Amino acid sequence: MLGSQPCLSVSKQHQRLCDRTEPERDGIRSAPGPPVPPTHADLVGCDREVSTDVHTDNHDVLIFHSQGAKRWRIYAPPARRGAQGHPLYRGKNEDRLLDEELGSLLLDVILTPGQVLFVPMGFPHATGTAGAAGKGGASHEEVSVHLTLGLSTADYEFCLGGLRKAWVQDKSWTAKAEDALPDPLWWRLLAPMPVGFLAQGNGVKTSMALVQNIAQQLLEVLRATGELRQGTRVEEVEELVMKHLSRQAHLVSKFHMVGRPKNQRLNPELACGFKFFFIFTSI
Repeated sequence: MLGSQPCLSVSKQHQRLCDRTEPERDGIRSAPGPPVPPTHADLVGCDREVSTDVHTDNHDVLIFHSQGAKRWRIYAPPARRGAQGHPLYRGKNEDRLLDEELGSLLLDVILTPGQVLFVPMGFPHATGTAGAAGKGGASHEEVSVHLTLGLSTADYEFCLGGLRKAWVQDKSWTAKAEDALPDPLWWRLLAPMPVGFLAQGNGVKTSMALVQNIAQQLLEVLRATGELRQGTRVEEVEELVMKHLSRQAHLVSKFHMVGRPKNQRLNPELACGFKFFFIFTSI
């Protein structure tokens, strides 16, 4: 995860966009050039007690609030329940997150235009617009609109868990069952790679210091899972880190560039880890 706590901030650039007139916004949207990172658009009418039921996501998200107001409640991750409910997919399909399962309430905030909220993967959250109207200068009848940017590092195996999986496969070993791992270690496997690990996507090799840092983290994980054999050389682990990150970056950039004209292809640093959503909630 990018962080262990949800956080709220105000983006000056986002505020300037919110302050523009509608024709100016349309001009920005229609401007030529490479596509922006995929987003999830959410439009919700006012006075809704529940616009999104409490649930968890399998990716980190950045919420850019653009219009109206919306209340967000974010909780600490619930205890894992084995096969009965995956921590990153709770509250979806037939699964329901009960009040007694929720961790402590970490943040209860009303977002208004120009504010940005970060929600780490696996942290239950629920939204509603009831009681939010009129906050921050928003009209009492104004529809709530926000954009969500999903950061799917775990999905693309740009995390310690992805490296652990690559290590075990490379050695043709059997991985220890995830259900048998303690909670702190299980969550650590979802930790994303440090900023800068995709530098090689621009023809620049990832710095050796960064590779060594990632390799040391992987070694700690492998010791904790019992998947590190005596006699393993640090150089082996560093080589695997470079191979895995290079392979995954190539696969993801290839996926996002297939069929696109050259002037519209996403830079690997932008394409990697972003997931496409476009969902409208009934107004």
